Amino acid sequence: MALTRFAAGHAQVALLTLAWGGALLLGRCDLGPGGRAVPRTLTRGADLLTTGVTADADVRGGAAAMLASLALFASVQARPPARLEGLTAHID
Repeated sequence: MALTRFAAGHAQVALLTLAWGGALLLGRCDLGPGGRAVPRTLTRGADLLTTGVTADADVRGGAAAMLASLALFASVQARPPARLEGLTAHID
């Protein structure tokens, strides 16, 4: 049962990563002079040096929530519970 919850945590992280990657892909825009985002423009395609992401107040709030959830997941994943230590030693 504990191993199932451990695996479910990995699935949640994967789903959050997909949502974050999709937001980056769909929010892309051109970068103007000084590296500032030009909202609602994407003329340069997949050029990583001249495109960025438009960020407004809602995006900043969402990013803060994602970072908070990442910190929680990282703290859980940093060390397995004591009852799983013997089990994870056999998996490696």
